[in-house]
Amino acid sequence: MKIIYSYINPHDPSYIPLDTFLIGLHSALKSTKLYGNAHFFTSKEVIKKIKNLKLPFTNLIEFSNDYNSNIDIVPKLITYTLQKEPYIHLDMDLILNEKLNIENTLPVQFAHNDVDKGWPLSLVNDYNKCYFEPAKYFNEKYGLGFNHTLKLCEIPNMGIVSVNDVDLFNKCTNDALNLYRENKNVFDNNFSWNVYLEQATIHKKLKESSENYRQSIINEKQCFFDKSILFKVEKNNKKTELYDFYNDEKKLFISFKNILDNNFLNDAPSIHFMGNLKKSSRVQLLIIHSLVQDFGLDHVQDIVKKVDDKNYPYLDIYLRYIKFLL
Repeated sequence: MKIIYSYINPHDPSYIPLDTFLIGLHSALKSTKLYGNAHFFTSKEVIKKIKNLKLPFTNLIEFSNDYNSNIDIVPKLITYTLQKEPYIHLDMDLILNEKLNIENTLPVQFAHNDVDKGWPLSLVNDYNKCYFEPAKYFNEKYGLGFNHTLKLCEIPNMGIVSVNDVDLFNKCTNDALNLYRENKNVFDNNFSWNVYLEQATIHKKLKESSENYRQSIINEKQCFFDKSILFKVEKNNKKTELYDFYNDEKKLFISFKNILDNNFLNDAPSIHFMGNLKKSSRVQLLIIHSLVQDFGLDHVQDIVKKVDDKNYPYLDIYLRYIKFLL
């Protein structure tokens, strides 16, 4: 199966954040071991930065944000439409530790349901911003039936997209891009609506276009996992957050050692560092440590230098404290 990743920053095509990119490198290492390949679709500016680095990508493929979008989901949708053969698209912040159990009879499968039924009411505001507000807007614009097939509990998270029926998925993705083009200003001015654009709209179009896909929802087979992954990482464990201990050297060192001792990168079949989780110190320091073990410290330092993300503090923290553990 062809494994693909994609990224273009909508505001600066030469910029790729290191917190995302380093997780993507770890993910590509795992994907190459599992599937024998990992292809990275990105801008020519990013390729120019990284093409001479030793990276775990089979190919670097140039493409453009042709819609001049202000939201980062649109380049991902463009990547979908460029595919001509069955593939698995992984978000850069998602790591596979085991091969996916793909059902070849299904046109497409996804990571997990985007909304966990056990989530608290405190997240209602997030639901509103991501799904209810755009649904209300488009019902008012296009008619009350526009969203009649959508159910919040069945909308998939597209951190993993495994596509067998490429033509069907391209058609539904192009329908989502058409919706974006017709409503570009409202999408560009409401960043949280990008979730609706990808996950709700493509899901809606698949239900309308494929009886096979609709049946997979009824049979609860459209997703690989039952719920959001890696609750161990999502827990608010203050003992492993380095930024809580900047003023106490001893606590900082103990925290750093705990991160390395409690390696959670292999704790689940798949790990999805959703939202700001990827920016947490415990995630970034462990990712750096893992890459150092695979690439060597000099090469990791070279990657960080070439990518040139001046907002990334974690390599300096890592270098400062790892010498005490060696």
